[in-house]
Amino acid sequence: MARAHLNLILALKQPPPKIEKTSNLNTLQLLNAIQAKVIQVTLRKLLFVGTTVNNI
Repeated sequence: MARAHLNLILALKQPPPKIEKTSNLNTLQLLNAIQAKVIQVTLRKLLFVGTTVNNI
């Protein structure tokens, strides 16, 4: 249990995703790019935590 908690803390302490600079993006395109990146990072963290919990 403590190991799963530690792994969760380590997963959540990852640096925030970097937004790559691109020219000529309007506001809607920028928000879509940010949303897609957040979803990718969240799914990666959930997969990591789920795998860790299943291995206990």
